Amino acid sequence: MSTSAADLAIARFERERDRYERAGRAVVSVLREALGPAGLAPHITSRAKDLASFRQKIAVKGYEDPWRQITDKVGVRAVVERAGDVDRIHQALVDDGRLAIYDRTDKRAQLQFDSLGYSGLHLDVYAPAEEGDTERVPCEIQIRTVAQDAWSVVSHKLVYKPHVELPDTDKRAIMRLVALMELFDGEVERVMDKAQSLAALEAPAPAPVDLLELVTAQYARFEDTPGHPELSHLVLEAVGSALAADGVDDYVRKLRTFVDEHRQPLQSLYDDYGPRSAMATSSDYVLWSQPESLAVLESLEHRQHRLKAAWLEAELPVAWLRSLADHTSADLDLD
Repeated sequence: MSTSAADLAIARFERERDRYERAGRAVVSVLREALGPAGLAPHITSRAKDLASFRQKIAVKGYEDPWRQITDKVGVRAVVERAGDVDRIHQALVDDGRLAIYDRTDKRAQLQFDSLGYSGLHLDVYAPAEEGDTERVPCEIQIRTVAQDAWSVVSHKLVYKPHVELPDTDKRAIMRLVALMELFDGEVERVMDKAQSLAALEAPAPAPVDLLELVTAQYARFEDTPGHPELSHLVLEAVGSALAADGVDDYVRKLRTFVDEHRQPLQSLYDDYGPRSAMATSSDYVLWSQPESLAVLESLEHRQHRLKAAWLEAELPVAWLRSLADHTSADLDLD
């Protein structure tokens, strides 16, 4: 008896699933590299479809050529806080050019006023090639807000329950949930824009909230842990004081240039002292697991004495600064 196309596809995916796992991780790596310079730091995850789901999809869909027709063998999800960042991520990937985008599905444009569903953006890309590849590996990138991501988790259970027709009252209740999701995204965008505008008016140097967004986007090029925001604000208050003589635009350029020029040494330092290292358990090395460590390292290179003065004035632990300064060319007397 000849082997069916479904069986061949299942056997092939079982053999090659590890390749799709690596493809997902490679896409995540490129995403972080591309989005850092753009000041974007979404929560990014990747996952190859499990074998059971692959088999079930073939059974349900009845594909004639399942290997070719199943295009979501591996997916990457980027979840953002601000709705406007969805399009910013898309544009950053287009500008970067390392991921070939061969299809784009904008769920936001597809929803009618009385439709149920979530509105995100899906990009179909080809993962970076590996030696030995015989064909390009497709990967679907889903870009969503936090609210859209939460809605997608529950929407299938609420809306697409098979063989069940919900009463109109329940359908209206679900519509209210969709409206709340969109309202949530709109208000988050409005308030964050307002906060940035007020910070720009009141602060002579980049305010901590601006600095945190900036350094988090750059830090995501090395680590995927967000750090503790309260600690970030404490440290960035001191860094912001040291930046008083720098213009905001000038500092943005300097930090990005610093990261670009020191990419490999910085990666080695985070490997040795960052959140996944053996040193992560040392309280003196706590800042290595925080995004603001990049701002401190850059200031140690460009304004070390101003940083030291601001650090001591803020009464931050000297051991934190020493743990960073000891691995740079800074010449500071911290005893």
